[in-house]
Amino acid sequence: MCEVRVAITNLPPGKMMGIDSEGMLISATHTVNGTERLNLLMLDPHIPAGAKLY
Repeated sequence: MCEVRVAITNLPPGKMMGIDSEGMLISATHTVNGTERLNLLMLDPHIPAGAKLY
């Protein structure tokens, strides 16, 4: 049996190479055979920055 959890985490604003960064991570955990694994979810590159997540 596989259990999946999804988390959306806003990162605190900061500067990266002199540019304001307001990043977000979308990740999912899943358990397979008693071992929990974490995966970073990747979005389609055609989705523009600032698009709404539902």
